Amino acid sequence: MSPPLRHEIRYLVTEIASALGQGWTIDATYESNHAAMLLGPDEARVLLNVSDLQRSGKVHFQGTFPRTTKGHARHEIGVSRDRGPEVIAREIAWRLLPKYTEELAAVLVYNLEADAAYERRIAVAQELTTLLPDCQEPINSADRSVLSFRTPAGHWGTVDLFSDVSAGITIHSISVNVLRQIAHAVREQ
Repeated sequence: MSPPLRHEIRYLVTEIASALGQGWTIDATYESNHAAMLLGPDEARVLLNVSDLQRSGKVHFQGTFPRTTKGHARHEIGVSRDRGPEVIAREIAWRLLPKYTEELAAVLVYNLEADAAYERRIAVAQELTTLLPDCQEPINSADRSVLSFRTPAGHWGTVDLFSDVSAGITIHSISVNVLRQIAHAVREQ
Protein backbone atom coordinates (compact mmCIF):
# COMPACT_ATOMS: atom_id res chain seq x y z
CA MET A 1 0.00 0.00 0.00
CA SER A 2 1.38 3.40 -0.88
CA PRO A 3 1.92 5.84 2.03
CA PRO A 4 -0.87 8.22 0.86
CA LEU A 5 -3.39 5.34 0.74
CA ARG A 6 -2.19 4.05 4.11
CA HIS A 7 -2.62 7.56 5.50
CA GLU A 8 -6.14 7.72 4.00
CA ILE A 9 -7.09 4.39 5.59
CA ARG A 10 -5.77 5.45 9.00
CA TYR A 11 -7.70 8.70 8.70
CA LEU A 12 -10.89 6.83 7.72
CA VAL A 13 -10.53 4.37 10.62
CA THR A 14 -9.86 7.19 13.07
CA GLU A 15 -13.00 9.00 11.86
CA ILE A 16 -15.07 5.80 12.09
CA ALA A 17 -13.80 5.16 15.63
CA SER A 18 -14.81 8.68 16.60
CA ALA A 19 -18.25 8.24 15.04
CA LEU A 20 -18.75 4.89 16.82
CA GLY A 21 -18.35 6.74 20.09
CA GLN A 22 -16.76 6.27 23.47
CA GLY A 23 -14.45 3.31 23.82
CA TRP A 24 -13.53 3.02 20.13
CA THR A 25 -10.06 3.77 18.83
CA ILE A 26 -7.59 2.66 16.19
CA ASP A 27 -5.04 -0.02 17.05
CA ALA A 28 -1.81 1.86 16.39
CA THR A 29 0.21 -1.36 16.67
CA TYR A 30 -1.66 -3.16 13.88
CA GLU A 31 0.45 -3.17 10.72
CA SER A 32 -0.93 -4.24 7.36
CA ASN A 33 -0.69 -3.19 3.74
CA HIS A 34 -4.45 -3.32 3.22
CA ALA A 35 -6.13 -3.26 6.62
CA ALA A 36 -6.50 -1.52 9.96
CA MET A 37 -7.97 -2.55 13.29
CA LEU A 38 -10.60 -0.80 15.37
CA LEU A 39 -10.52 -1.49 19.11
CA GLY A 40 -13.75 -1.19 21.05
CA PRO A 41 -15.27 -1.77 24.45
CA ASP A 42 -15.21 -5.21 26.08
CA GLU A 43 -12.34 -6.44 23.91
CA ALA A 44 -14.19 -5.82 20.63
CA ARG A 45 -11.90 -5.79 17.60
CA VAL A 46 -13.16 -4.91 14.15
CA LEU A 47 -10.88 -5.37 11.16
CA LEU A 48 -11.21 -2.92 8.26
CA ASN A 49 -10.02 -4.43 4.98
CA VAL A 50 -9.60 -2.43 1.77
CA SER A 51 -8.09 -5.12 -0.45
CA ASP A 52 -11.27 -5.12 -2.58
CA LEU A 53 -11.70 -1.31 -2.61
CA GLN A 54 -10.62 -0.66 -6.22
CA ARG A 55 -12.83 -3.40 -7.66
CA SER A 56 -15.98 -2.95 -5.58
CA GLY A 57 -15.65 0.50 -4.02
CA LYS A 58 -16.39 -1.10 -0.65
CA VAL A 59 -14.49 -1.41 2.57
CA HIS A 60 -15.10 -4.60 4.49
CA PHE A 61 -15.41 -4.93 8.24
CA GLN A 62 -15.05 -8.13 10.20
CA GLY A 63 -15.46 -8.71 13.92
CA THR A 64 -12.49 -10.67 15.22
CA PHE A 65 -12.13 -12.84 18.30
CA PRO A 66 -9.29 -13.16 20.77
CA ARG A 67 -7.51 -16.54 20.54
CA THR A 68 -10.30 -18.80 19.35
CA THR A 69 -12.98 -18.92 16.72
CA LYS A 70 -13.83 -22.56 17.31
CA GLY A 71 -17.52 -22.98 16.65
CA HIS A 72 -18.17 -19.26 16.24
CA ALA A 73 -19.67 -17.55 13.22
CA ARG A 74 -17.80 -15.04 11.11
CA HIS A 75 -19.38 -11.59 11.25
CA GLU A 76 -18.60 -9.39 8.25
CA ILE A 77 -20.15 -6.52 6.31
CA GLY A 78 -19.18 -4.40 3.31
CA VAL A 79 -19.96 -0.69 3.04
CA SER A 80 -19.33 1.70 0.17
CA ARG A 81 -16.31 3.92 0.91
CA ASP A 82 -18.19 6.90 -0.58
CA ARG A 83 -20.79 6.87 2.22
CA GLY A 84 -18.42 8.59 4.64
CA PRO A 85 -17.25 7.73 8.16
CA GLU A 86 -20.48 8.62 10.00
CA VAL A 87 -22.69 6.44 7.79
CA ILE A 88 -20.11 3.65 7.81
CA ALA A 89 -20.06 3.79 11.63
CA ARG A 90 -23.87 3.55 11.73
CA GLU A 91 -23.76 0.54 9.39
CA ILE A 92 -21.17 -1.13 11.63
CA ALA A 93 -23.27 -0.39 14.73
CA TRP A 94 -26.49 -1.58 13.10
CA ARG A 95 -25.41 -4.51 10.91
CA LEU A 96 -22.22 -5.88 12.47
CA LEU A 97 -21.98 -5.15 16.17
CA PRO A 98 -25.19 -6.69 17.60
CA LYS A 99 -24.49 -10.29 16.56
CA TYR A 100 -20.72 -9.91 16.78
CA THR A 101 -20.73 -8.56 20.35
CA GLU A 102 -23.11 -11.32 21.44
CA GLU A 103 -20.78 -13.93 19.99
CA LEU A 104 -17.74 -12.11 21.40
CA ALA A 105 -19.21 -12.35 24.92
CA ALA A 106 -19.55 -16.13 24.45
CA VAL A 107 -15.94 -16.37 23.20
CA LEU A 108 -14.68 -14.41 26.22
CA VAL A 109 -16.53 -16.77 28.59
CA TYR A 110 -15.12 -19.76 26.68
CA ASN A 111 -11.60 -18.31 26.97
CA LEU A 112 -11.99 -17.78 30.74
CA GLU A 113 -13.15 -21.37 31.14
CA ALA A 114 -10.30 -22.61 28.95
CA ASP A 115 -7.80 -20.61 31.02
CA ALA A 116 -9.18 -22.11 34.25
CA ALA A 117 -9.01 -25.65 32.77
CA TYR A 118 -5.43 -24.98 31.64
CA GLU A 119 -4.44 -23.87 35.15
CA ARG A 120 -6.06 -26.98 36.68
CA ARG A 121 -4.26 -29.21 34.19
CA ILE A 122 -0.91 -27.52 34.86
CA ALA A 123 -1.42 -27.98 38.63
CA VAL A 124 -2.16 -31.71 38.16
CA ALA A 125 0.86 -32.05 35.87
CA GLN A 126 3.09 -30.43 38.51
CA GLU A 127 1.66 -32.72 41.19
CA LEU A 128 2.34 -35.78 39.03
CA THR A 129 5.97 -34.73 38.50
CA THR A 130 6.46 -35.17 42.26
CA LEU A 131 4.59 -38.51 42.39
CA LEU A 132 6.01 -40.30 39.34
CA PRO A 133 9.57 -41.62 39.58
CA ASP A 134 12.25 -39.77 37.65
CA CYS A 135 9.63 -37.60 35.98
CA GLN A 136 10.67 -34.92 33.52
CA GLU A 137 9.10 -31.46 33.51
CA PRO A 138 5.83 -31.60 31.57
CA ILE A 139 5.65 -30.42 28.00
CA ASN A 140 2.57 -28.19 27.92
CA SER A 141 0.50 -27.08 24.96
CA ALA A 142 -2.86 -25.35 24.78
CA ASP A 143 -4.85 -28.57 25.10
CA ARG A 144 -2.60 -31.15 26.74
CA SER A 145 0.44 -31.82 28.91
CA VAL A 146 2.82 -34.73 28.38
CA LEU A 147 4.96 -36.16 31.17
CA SER A 148 7.68 -38.77 30.76
CA PHE A 149 8.93 -40.92 33.61
CA ARG A 150 11.24 -43.86 34.33
CA THR A 151 10.87 -46.33 37.21
CA PRO A 152 13.81 -47.50 39.32
CA ALA A 153 13.45 -50.89 37.58
CA GLY A 154 14.05 -49.18 34.23
CA HIS A 155 10.44 -49.15 33.00
CA TRP A 156 9.41 -45.98 31.26
CA GLY A 157 6.18 -44.37 30.28
CA THR A 158 4.26 -41.26 29.41
CA VAL A 159 1.18 -39.58 30.79
CA ASP A 160 -1.01 -37.41 28.56
CA LEU A 161 -3.18 -34.94 30.49
CA PHE A 162 -5.98 -33.38 28.47
CA SER A 163 -7.91 -30.11 28.85
CA ASP A 164 -10.67 -31.76 30.87
CA VAL A 165 -7.95 -33.18 33.18
CA SER A 166 -8.59 -36.71 31.97
CA ALA A 167 -5.45 -38.70 31.32
CA GLY A 168 -3.97 -41.38 29.16
CA ILE A 169 -1.01 -43.40 30.36
CA THR A 170 1.44 -45.59 28.50
CA ILE A 171 3.90 -47.77 30.40
CA HIS A 172 6.46 -49.84 28.54
CA SER A 173 7.97 -53.07 29.84
CA ILE A 174 6.21 -53.25 33.19
CA SER A 175 6.18 -56.26 35.45
CA VAL A 176 3.08 -58.39 35.89
CA ASN A 177 2.86 -57.23 39.54
CA VAL A 178 2.66 -53.57 38.48
CA LEU A 179 0.09 -54.49 35.86
CA ARG A 180 -1.99 -56.24 38.55
CA GLN A 181 -1.80 -53.15 40.77
CA ILE A 182 -2.99 -50.97 37.90
CA ALA A 183 -5.81 -53.42 37.09
CA HIS A 184 -6.97 -53.40 40.74
CA ALA A 185 -6.85 -49.59 40.83
CA VAL A 186 -8.86 -49.37 37.60
CA ARG A 187 -11.43 -51.87 38.84
CA GLU A 188 -11.98 -49.84 42.01
CA GLN A 189 -12.66 -46.64 40.06
